[in-house]
Parts: sequence; C-alpha cells; structure tokens
Amino acid sequence: MKWYQQWLLPSLAAVCLAGNVHAAGTSNYPNVAWTLLQVSLVPDQLAVVSADTPVIGVNLEPFWGAQKRVDGLNLQPLFGFSDEINGISVQGFGETTRFAGLQFGLVAFATHFQGVSFSLVTGAWENRGLQVGVANFSGNTALVTYQGDSIPPGGGLQLGLFNNATSGVQIGLLNYNANSPVPWMILFNASAR
Repeated sequence: MKWYQQWLLPSLAAVCLAGNVHAAGTSNYPNVAWTLLQVSLVPDQLAVVSADTPVIGVNLEPFWGAQKRVDGLNLQPLFGFSDEINGISVQGFGETTRFAGLQFGLVAFATHFQGVSFSLVTGAWENRGLQVGVANFSGNTALVTYQGDSIPPGGGLQLGLFNNATSGVQIGLLNYNANSPVPWMILFNASAR
C-alpha cells in the first residue's frame, strides 16, 4: 500500500470529524435535528433529508445541490448553492454564503471566504484565505449575489494568471487592484486597504 493510501484517507477523516465535533459542540450551532449523510438528486424532492437539515458528515448531491449547512465533506460536482460550508468541498459551479475550509471546483464563489480554494475561477467578496486559479476575484470585483456597501475587510492572497481585487496580495501574470498605488501590475500587486 502506498503512503498516501495509508495516511491520506484517515487524515482527511480525522480532520472532518474533529471539525464536526467542534461545530456540534459550539453554542451557536443550531439546536435542530441533523444528519451524518445526505444524498440528494433534487433538493427537497429526491433527497434523504430536507435541505434545511444540517449535515455533519457527508453531503452528496451529484447533479444540483442546495443543502443549507454542511460541516464535513461536501460533494456537489455539477451545481451547488449553500448558505454555509465548513470542511472540504468539491463543487463544479458553486456559490456559498459562508465558506471555511478547502475548496475544489471549476467556478467557486463565496460571499465570506476563509481557507484555500483551487478552482479555474474563484471569487469572494470577503477573502481571508488563498485563492489559486486561472482567474481570481475578491472584494467589490467578485461576482457574488451579496456585496456590502463598502470595501470588505481582509485581503487574502491570490495566485493566478489574472487576479482582480480591492485589497490583499496578488501574484500572477496580470494583477489589478484598484486600491494599490499602481492599479495594474505584472507579476505582483498589493494594497493594505
């Protein structure tokens, strides 16, 4: 057995379970019924539980997902829309209101993002993490459904071919940051706003 087969899955399981135990034990966690497993083909129609039921474990929605809260492993390989995801998420085209953890996808947008995102296109109104993609957007340039009235706090780090932000550090071929002393830069740009 190769080292990654021997250590990767147990490590991921430990991270997911540790996060879930912490989430369920916090005072702000909803005092409602929750489930360890959610499998859904159509939200609230062909599903094990309602989209309003928090998932503390594994959420699998292969075609279209709308689970409101997931703590653990979220799998929405085509389309996914969630209010809150904490843990590891795989979304083809996804939008999340609050995301904390590790995210993989084709196009991934979050209003409040904290963690690491590996996607072709990433976007976050409030970026407090690392965005790695071909094109990365954060701040008032992000294409998310909610944007505040002001420049969001936190800047994060963007690594990509094209980076567009209102604050933070950018490393890429072409970088635009409206609040930087020089808005358009090649290879590197930053602003402290």
